[in-house]
Amino acid sequence: MLVAAGKDEERHSREQEIYLKFMDDLQVYASRERNVSFYADRCCVSPKHFSKMVRLASGIVPMRLIKDRVIIEAKALLASTQMSVREIADA
Repeated sequence: MLVAAGKDEERHSREQEIYLKFMDDLQVYASRERNVSFYADRCCVSPKHFSKMVRLASGIVPMRLIKDRVIIEAKALLASTQMSVREIADA
């Protein structure tokens, strides 16, 4: 039983490690990178494994997190700049 608990802890820490790396990368790259494959590559795992790990750690699929981040950035630009909606969409 003790060995199994260690493996569970290791799995959870790897899920968290991938999730936290993804969230850091998302802050940096979300304005120009919107593919799960890009973020999976940055974590050195397959997109399928990446998606599973992020979902297990957060309860949310990576594509939803990417879309949410893009929306947050667009809202911030709308509120804090004189850019038009078209300019923000193009950016």
